[in-house]
Amino acid sequence: LAMATCSLAQQPPAPAPLSASQPDSLDHWRRSTVSVGRVTTKDGKQTYETKGTAVIIAVDEHHGCLLTAKHVLYNPQEQWFPLQVNVRLAPTQGTPLQTDMGMSLALVVNNRNTWVSPPDGSDLALVALPPLNDKYPDLHGVSINDFGDAEDVYQGAPVLVLGYPAVFGQGDYLRTPIARGGIVAWTDPTGSTETPFFIDANVFSGNSGGPVFHVRNGVTRAGGIEIGGGFKFIGIVSKDASEMAEIRKVTGDPPAVGDLSPDLVAIVKNIGGIGIVEPASKLRKFIEMACGPAAKR
Repeated sequence: LAMATCSLAQQPPAPAPLSASQPDSLDHWRRSTVSVGRVTTKDGKQTYETKGTAVIIAVDEHHGCLLTAKHVLYNPQEQWFPLQVNVRLAPTQGTPLQTDMGMSLALVVNNRNTWVSPPDGSDLALVALPPLNDKYPDLHGVSINDFGDAEDVYQGAPVLVLGYPAVFGQGDYLRTPIARGGIVAWTDPTGSTETPFFIDANVFSGNSGGPVFHVRNGVTRAGGIEIGGGFKFIGIVSKDASEMAEIRKVTGDPPAVGDLSPDLVAIVKNIGGIGIVEPASKLRKFIEMACGPAAKR
């Protein structure tokens, strides 16, 4: 990917006592998490609608790329083949919510995709970060140094998930991601760090592409206790585990099987709250391949 030059804050500020007006410890990670959507016109008025979430990856302090789930940018099952999307970041103070339609991000230029996905067919995509500094001067990104390892992914590990779930209707006013807490529900028993793992964190449609962080506070993988260890990026949400499940209802006497309404299906499919996560170790290899030093030139 050809990397745009920008200015990225790669690390969160050092812990210090905060006044009521100062941002909290999640501010850096919130500003590294962006909404991916589209702009539609209804009744003569422009509206921004979320389609998914992406993470700004700071390759270094001047170069970045957007990491997301591939189906956020390209999804044949839903006839989603956009030539461009809009990306919107957390607001700077004083920016009206309703007037920010984000910035356009071209996905196809000269009949070629501007995004890349892994050769193994994983539901991942990377696209070069557009020059956002003029519109969003306080630009943050997750550094490679923030990536977790095998010590961060274990059954029962506390996690924090950030994303823009499309649960508030089509008129999307969310300008900062929703945070959901949970745990790592399942990992590969062979210990593979490149196998997708499950989280129990009530992820919803729109969380796809959103970051998952291990909260280093509490019982460690080895059974010890860690306090105030901060956050480590351990993956992105790929999809809800029941997203592809066939949902049926049973009614009548004798019972008759029929389809649920689309709205009810969406609710039922998310009751379980289990999300599938592509692990950071796999993401790191993909990022280094697509956005490494050779890709910047």
